[in-house]
Amino acid sequence: MNLTNSALIIIDLQAGIRKIAGKAQPYSFEEVAENNKILMEIFSAADAPIYLVSVQPKQFPKPARAAFGKLYLEDEGKKYAQTRILVKTGPSAFTQSDYGLETELKSLGVEKIFITGISTSNGVIKTARDGKAVGFEVFLVEDGCADRTLEGHNQTIQEDILEIGKVVTLKDFADDE
Repeated sequence: MNLTNSALIIIDLQAGIRKIAGKAQPYSFEEVAENNKILMEIFSAADAPIYLVSVQPKQFPKPARAAFGKLYLEDEGKKYAQTRILVKTGPSAFTQSDYGLETELKSLGVEKIFITGISTSNGVIKTARDGKAVGFEVFLVEDGCADRTLEGHNQTIQEDILEIGKVVTLKDFADDE
């Protein structure tokens, strides 16, 4: 897969979501994290930006926000110069953050965004929709995502994302090597 002008956006792989997601479906939190580690390596090798996104709801007191938002892959991300950390207050990394994700991606020449994380039916799809709305070509990496319910994951993968983008898997990245 050609990753020229691409970015990886990893949504909400963090302490608080791990607890809320419980028994994530169809992949466990740990499986999603491992698959995202592989993706981080692939995107780093392509010199493409990697965004670790954490949700920290405004209604939480500041100390609780930090604990809830502790990124699961933060140490992994430090291995790669292309890694950036973004904090959002709601589901979408584009519209619910002061980071300026759209502006930064466009200034870097990014045209394609690959989105992963938990939960498929909330933060992942909402970020995907907002990314499409501002002009990016959207890809959802199916085995880099999970949801609280299998139904939520499947609905997003089989229906919702098809309106705005494409579904790929880790195998699609390996096929081109």
